[in-house]
Amino acid sequence: MLLLSSAQIWGSGPHAPDPPMLGDGKGQRVFTAWAMLWLSECWRIAKLGAPLMMFTDWRQLPAMTDAMQGAGWFWLGIVVWNRALRLEQLVDFFLMGSVVYTTLNKTRMADLRRRYNVRTILVDLTRDEGAGRYGKELLKALGSTSIPMLALFPVGENAHQPVVLRDLATPAQLEEAAAKIF
Repeated sequence: MLLLSSAQIWGSGPHAPDPPMLGDGKGQRVFTAWAMLWLSECWRIAKLGAPLMMFTDWRQLPAMTDAMQGAGWFWLGIVVWNRALRLEQLVDFFLMGSVVYTTLNKTRMADLRRRYNVRTILVDLTRDEGAGRYGKELLKALGSTSIPMLALFPVGENAHQPVVLRDLATPAQLEEAAAKIF
């Protein structure tokens, strides 16, 4: 087996070409899958609350946002970076994400069902083929148009007064709401 250094392959000195960038030349779907692999590894070793911040240009923006979310990162948003000094491209994008573990995992929900003797139902109120317009009306009545959202409905005469946890509820918030309502 012949092993060569990058200097032997690409040359060295100030005028030597840069070695090829790993990932260049891949098709869009393959690039997205490849990025998802290394972003998954980053997510795996990151601590809870760890930020992800990465730069991309307009050509890879959709692929990188998909890869970031597919790898498990919680999507926080995009910052547009106006770089008026570069004539060929005036903006780049700064993607932001974070490590967030879901509150509604199977183990936690099974524990809530057991401790409080409740039934859990997962309903996507935003899909027309599911709850239809009634789902959207219920979302509006609960004071939320954002998802994820968790509504805990008590049994009995207070069933019309649910506790609503919007966006990202922590396990402690879920426990507090369940203890209050059940």
